Amino acid sequence: MRGNNRQDIFKSETDVAEFFRVLHYSYMKQPFTLISYCIMTNHYHLLIRSPEAPLGKVMGHINRLYSVTITKRNNLTLVTYMGVVTSQKVRKILQVF
Repeated sequence: MRGNNRQDIFKSETDVAEFFRVLHYSYMKQPFTLISYCIMTNHYHLLIRSPEAPLGKVMGHINRLYSVTITKRNNLTLVTYMGVVTSQKVRKILQVF
């Protein structure tokens, strides 16, 4: 998910820690397997497997909760994210190491 107008959504290590807290809380509500992730200042990528809940529901929960959290913390009134969540089926995972 990318920040609106490519703005940063992770401005500090506290924001990143909060995102991981959101991931954990979301996992407790709708279990999933986090296979890989990449967090940059203005967006992130997750490779997750969600055998029980639909992937869109899991991602929607993660995005809503993190968006509400940083919007309140930073006193924002703007939309946090731009675009829509997309997903692609991963057919094969290669072991790199």
